[in-house]
Amino acid sequence: MADNYLEKKFEEFYGGRKPSVKHPGVSLDGLLARTRRDCVFDVRYKVHRLQLERIAGVGAKALPFQDRPSLHFHLVTAEDPEIRALQMEADGRADAEAFIIIGTAVPEDRYVDMQLGSAVQTMILKAAELGLTAVFIPAFDRSRLRQQCRLSFDPLAVLTVGKPLC
Repeated sequence: MADNYLEKKFEEFYGGRKPSVKHPGVSLDGLLARTRRDCVFDVRYKVHRLQLERIAGVGAKALPFQDRPSLHFHLVTAEDPEIRALQMEADGRADAEAFIIIGTAVPEDRYVDMQLGSAVQTMILKAAELGLTAVFIPAFDRSRLRQQCRLSFDPLAVLTVGKPLC
C-alpha cells in the first residue's frame, strides 16, 4: 500500500504516540537467583516490620486451599524480646534480626504441609522481590520456640529475613 494506510490508522488510534510496552521488573529466574541460603546478611540494614508484613501477607494469599486456611504467621524484629531465642534456633545465623514464624493451630496433616510449602516458597520469592533474602529453617525445637515466643499455635517453620551481602 503506497498511501501508508496502516501508518495513518496507527496514528489515528494512538494519536501520534507509540503504545507503551510494559517490561516486567524482575523475572522468576532473577528472583530464584537471589534466594541463596549461604548468603550473609548485612547487619547494618534493619528489616522493618512493614517489610515482614508484606512478605507474610503474600504467604497468606498463596494458600492452595483457601477454604481451609490453617497457617498463622508471627513476625519478630530486632526490637522484639524473643529475638535472642530465635537467633539461637536459626542454625547459627547470629546475623539474622528479622524472623517470620509459620505455624498451625490445627493438627498437622498433608494439607497443612502443602499450604506450608506453598506459603514458604511464595514468601521467599516476595523477599527477593523486595531486595531481601529469606532463609528457610525447618529444623528447630518446636516446643521450646512455642514457649519462648509465647505462641498460640504450633510452629512448623521459621524464615529468617535480611539484606544480603552477596
